[in-house]
Amino acid sequence: MYGSILKISAIIFCVFVVSCTTNIDDLSINQEQNIDYIAISDQIKNEINEFGDLLKMDTEGRITDIIKNINENIETKGKVINPKTEKYLNEHISVKTHFSKNDLSDSFSENQKTFLISFYNDLANPDRSLNEIILHYNSLLISSYLSKNEKGQILVQLTIAESTLKVIDQLLMNFEFSDPNDGNTCDAYQNCINENLGRNVSQGMVWGAVTGGIAGGIAGAAGGTVVLPGIGTTTGAVGGTVFGAAQGATVGALGGAVWTSLNCTRTLSQDCLKKLFA
Repeated sequence: MYGSILKISAIIFCVFVVSCTTNIDDLSINQEQNIDYIAISDQIKNEINEFGDLLKMDTEGRITDIIKNINENIETKGKVINPKTEKYLNEHISVKTHFSKNDLSDSFSENQKTFLISFYNDLANPDRSLNEIILHYNSLLISSYLSKNEKGQILVQLTIAESTLKVIDQLLMNFEFSDPNDGNTCDAYQNCINENLGRNVSQGMVWGAVTGGIAGGIAGAAGGTVVLPGIGTTTGAVGGTVFGAAQGATVGALGGAVWTSLNCTRTLSQDCLKKLFA
């Protein structure tokens, strides 16, 4: 479709030509003590396998609107970013890379906060692949002294992070940055993506998990319903925190991917841009 266009934008464009609907029957959970978080983690693994599944997490449609704007501009070979898009990304993709227990929802226990802060800070400041970090913390969680329910609540976050990265990785493998046969190459762009994508996705994921957990906990405690699209709904502070953090992590990761795409494109020379959008 766009053989020489950046991978992220090509991936994002495909969302709008592929149906994102599923036949998942959402779980409705009205009492926190009835939530089987391990079962929910298993459901996340089984149900989140495509980009459309990730995009459903964006219930307010903000990332979708940004993506739509990017693709409309790409199609007309216009400016890749407009002020409204940039304002949203600047406000919601945090540059904060170090978190403390005070940043987390009080619905988490002190022991959970200790575990999550270590995980979040490692994820936001990766010194290895994101998948390796998640695998490491999965192992730590299994051997930890947290209760079964506390482990399950954290497992939901580890699983949503793993599933999100898996889908993004799979999609990246299906697209090429450029087509050597038509001479439309731009190594500077590819290098920029390689250097920044992982960190921006991970930082967006952490920021989304932190803010989503707080918002979800407040909504749940107030008697509202918190939705994890494609998975289920819940009420109550703890359930709201867990679901809110999971949803926020996915939306944050998507925002990080879009942010990387835009930033890398804006730093390129006109010659390189002409090659990318040829």
